[in-house]
Amino acid sequence: DWPGVDRDRVAVVGYSFGAGVSVRTLMKNKGAVRCAVAVSPSLSMPPLGLEGLQGLATLRRPLLVAIGERDGLTSAVAVGEWVARLSNPNIHLHVVPDTDRSWQGKRVALATLVIDFLSETIG
Repeated sequence: DWPGVDRDRVAVVGYSFGAGVSVRTLMKNKGAVRCAVAVSPSLSMPPLGLEGLQGLATLRRPLLVAIGERDGLTSAVAVGEWVARLSNPNIHLHVVPDTDRSWQGKRVALATLVIDFLSETIG
């Protein structure tokens, strides 16, 4: 229990390796974490790749997956196909056009995307 923390408004956000951590934290802390954001996740890189992670198809809390269209490590197309296979309305994919893994020149757009998602999901 965290004194002074509104448990309905806890979110986790991670980038790259941290994206895998944020998704796993969301899944393992059902009562403590309301939503998660995974920025530039890896699908297959051990130990925190998302492909094959059990339970995402039935996840009941919001997850935003954000990736640059030109991400050099993980294909945005592959991430889109992965999200489509999960067929879960709680998983929201946002592919940012003309953006690489560094988010150079698009960091404000990314911050706005995350803030908007958090505002909609946890207020």
